[in-house]
Amino acid sequence: MSVVNIVFNTNRGTNYIEPQYDSSVIPSLILLAIVLCYLLFIIHSIKNNNQNLMIICFIISIVFFLVAPLVLGWISNVDDYFHKVSIESNDKFINKIQADINNQHIPYLIDSQTSEERVKELKTYYVVVLVKQSEGAITKDEVEFFVDVAKSKKFKKVSLLFYDLSKANYIKIFVHYEKGITYCYPNDECDEMEITENEWPVVISKTAAPSDSFRLAVVWL
Repeated sequence: MSVVNIVFNTNRGTNYIEPQYDSSVIPSLILLAIVLCYLLFIIHSIKNNNQNLMIICFIISIVFFLVAPLVLGWISNVDDYFHKVSIESNDKFINKIQADINNQHIPYLIDSQTSEERVKELKTYYVVVLVKQSEGAITKDEVEFFVDVAKSKKFKKVSLLFYDLSKANYIKIFVHYEKGITYCYPNDECDEMEITENEWPVVISKTAAPSDSFRLAVVWL
């Protein structure tokens, strides 16, 4: 990976760095400005007979140009290590979700094994995989209910993965305790449910009957 890979978002392999812009126009302009500055520096050095300094600076710049993304990846890995969620900590999170499922009689079952696998994969997220136990599609009310349950400063970053009964369809949501929903996929289902990233659903009231269905009165900010 190099700075060019980051600018044009061409490499999604190891140590992939997610771009901050949907388009490569702004990163390209920034890269172009940097290159122009280097050209002006070279011209200035030649005019003032500072060729040795120019060569040294040029070599250092090229090294950092190629190595900087790798260093950023290493820093990210170190940060993940110190914020890694353990299986034991995730079990406490799952117990909290299970308690709400039991109290509200929600028709969902926690897939503990898959949850554990995703904790190891995501490393810094508390994870729960939920499988619907009744026929029908995953609903907006169900998603909002679990997002509200997951909202906790103790569990700073949460990954919720919903499956329907057949496991043919799913919805993946990432939640941050301050920012709200930071990611929702697939896009079509999220758009249909009007799930907005970086916002919290505010659950005004919850009522649940001892059956496979439940209702929520929700206002989406």
